[in-house]
Amino acid sequence: MKPRDYMPPRRERRDMTVLMAVNEISRLFGRAIKISEKPGSAMSQDSFRLILIALSHHDGATQLELSGITHLKPPTISITVEKMESLGYVVRKRDEHDLRALRVYLTDKGRCEHDERLADIRAIESVVTKDLSDEERNAIMDILMKMRKISGRF
Repeated sequence: MKPRDYMPPRRERRDMTVLMAVNEISRLFGRAIKISEKPGSAMSQDSFRLILIALSHHDGATQLELSGITHLKPPTISITVEKMESLGYVVRKRDEHDLRALRVYLTDKGRCEHDERLADIRAIESVVTKDLSDEERNAIMDILMKMRKISGRF
C-alpha cells in the first residue's frame, strides 16, 4: 500500500471540535495538491508554494515581509527564496529607495508555475465543493475568515 492510499479512520462529528475538522480538511486538501504536482517538482515543498502565492499578490516584497505574510520563519524564507532564485522562479533586486533592502519578484517562470498551481487548486476545490450552494460557500468563507482573523492574534 502506498502512503497516499492510506486513509485514516474518520471521526464522527460528535467526536470532533471545529479546529479538528478544519485541520483534517486542510491536511486532506494539502495531500490532494501534492498528488496533483509533477513528481520531483521543487514546488512540492510547502514553503515554495506559500512564497509563490504570496508573491503573486505582493510581488516585490522583502524577505521580512514574506515572513509576515506566509507565517514562515525568516531563515526558511531565506533558504527557500535562494533555492527559488537558483531555479529561476524569482529574482532578488535591491530596493532603489533603500539599498539595504532586497525585494523578491516573480519571474515569468514563477508566474507560470503559480498559474498552474492555482488551476490545480481550483480544480480540486470544485470537486470538494460541488455539492455546496453559493450561499454555503460564502458562509464557509465568512466563518473561516473570522477564525483566521482571531487566530492571527496567537
